[in-house]
Amino acid sequence: MTVIDDLVSLERQIAGLHARQLRLIASLRDPSADFKGFAREEVAVALRWSEGVARERFHIAEETTHYFPGLLDALDDGHVTFGTSPRSANSPRTWTRTPPRW
Repeated sequence: MTVIDDLVSLERQIAGLHARQLRLIASLRDPSADFKGFAREEVAVALRWSEGVARERFHIAEETTHYFPGLLDALDDGHVTFGTSPRSANSPRTWTRTPPRW
């Protein structure tokens, strides 16, 4: 294995971890109560994220989980990376938007 092969392998593993993180963040959403702000604050403090980063991650988690599950699966499989997934999620030609699974 070359250094490049190792880097590609690591990037795929990191993408899978990002998919898991997005699913966990999305699981904090309770449709019957609007406590999302408190959960976001708790996650931000625990992970040492700024408020803006936490807001962005929660938004990306909700969008990918509810509207672009194919994108989340591709991230989980390492076919896309976290850096490309939000831009891809906004491209209607790339992914089919599905109804929310609430």
